[in-house]
Parts: sequence; structure tokens; C-alpha cells
Amino acid sequence: MLRPYQATALALASVICFSLPSPAQSAKLEQKRSGPLSFSASLPGKAKNFVEQNLISVNQLRAPRKAINLLVKADEYLRRNDLQKAKDLASRALDVYPEYAQALTLRGTVELQNKDFDRATDDVQHAIDQDPHSATAYFVMAAIFNSQSRYREAALESDRALAIAPGAWQGYFEASRAALGLGDFANALRYGTQASSLCPDFYPTRVVLAESYLGLKHYSQAAEAFRAYLKIDPNSDTAARVRTVLARLPATALADNAK
Repeated sequence: MLRPYQATALALASVICFSLPSPAQSAKLEQKRSGPLSFSASLPGKAKNFVEQNLISVNQLRAPRKAINLLVKADEYLRRNDLQKAKDLASRALDVYPEYAQALTLRGTVELQNKDFDRATDDVQHAIDQDPHSATAYFVMAAIFNSQSRYREAALESDRALAIAPGAWQGYFEASRAALGLGDFANALRYGTQASSLCPDFYPTRVVLAESYLGLKHYSQAAEAFRAYLKIDPNSDTAARVRTVLARLPATALADNAK
């Protein structure tokens, strides 16, 4: 099976960055530190492609300003794909606040990119232990399991993430990867379609959709999804593998499905 949709720094950076507090939220956090804890503050309505009901947790509220600033810088380096700098800054944030779930999750994300699955699992599990309502941590744990072909465990973590954040495309993307790995092509297509509708610019989803169509023997739809991917990302290693798959699709099957 073609597996070009392993978790990428780009994908996971989008998970992390939407979970960090915006400047407006940071101001609210400062206000809340001196008052009663609140579980009702949500991301701004324009935080596209993430869940509106993402809550500011007690774990976040307890984070010292120094740790928050270090984590914001770590997130910036993660978006630039400077993984070592991102990891170093996340570790510094954890020196300040060892229980900081978001910093643990970000460091686990970097470790996932480096294929250090044991450390990634340890960090993200620690994040979940500290903040059991962090959908982001469950997304990343699902990605860790998917990257190791542990699809049943990935499906479980995706379910947990979506129970917390039912409007988050990342959960549907990881659920689609897990279903595809399990050979459940109908659900892979269903989850992948949902992820694509919530975040149409995340092009790896198109490959998941294409493989789902292949599994269902819907060859014309598979070819269409593969070609859509090639228009966006024509020069990658994944693109070369996609072209190989396209060349092997039977012309008669494509013609039959096009009718």
C-alpha cells in the first residue's frame, strides 16, 4: 500500500499552533490567574480549521509567563521546520514548568518527526496525564501510532480526540489513516472526506481519499484524487509514487468507472 501520508511537520505544526493562546487569549489568561479558574474561554471564532469549543485548561492557566513565551517561540520554529530549535525551546519551557502539557506535546511532535517513537509516546502520554482534555495530545498520539502501523490504537486515540474536539480536521485525518491501514475503506473515505471539507488546503488528505477509492475499486475517483494531488505537489517523492500507481491503474477500469 502506498503510504505517503505519514505525519509531516507541516501537518502537526498546524495542530500545535492552533492550540497555543492568541495574544487576546494570553491577556485573558493573565486576568484569570488572579481570579477563579474558568473552563469557558474558547479560541477566537476565526481560528479556522480548529474546534471552537477548545477550552483553556487548568494546566494552561498554571503555566508561568516564561514557559508560555518559550513555547510560543518553539511553535514558531516548528512552523519553519527547524525541529531541533523547536525541541530545545520546548525543553526549556519544561525546565520552567515540567507538567506543561502543550510543551510536552510539541516536543513529542518533534520526536515523532525524528522517528523517535518511544520518546514521542512518553512525552505525549505525559501530556495526556497532565491534561486529559487536550485534543491536540490525542491527535499527536494517533499520528504516532499511525506512523508505526498500530492502526487500532490510532483509531482509539482519534476517537478520543474527536470526542473532545468534534470539529477538528486533524482528528478526522488521523482516523482516516487508521481506517485505511485497517482496510476499512468506507470509513477511511468518510473520515477523509470530512477532514478535506474542514481543511481543503491540506493536500495529503487527497492521497488518503485516493487510496480509499482504490480499496473500494472506484478507479476513476481514485485517479481524479491522485491527479488533484499532483497538481499541488508535483515534485515530491510522494508524487513519484503517485505517478507509479496511476500508471498501473487499468485503462478499462477507468473507462468503466467513468460511465
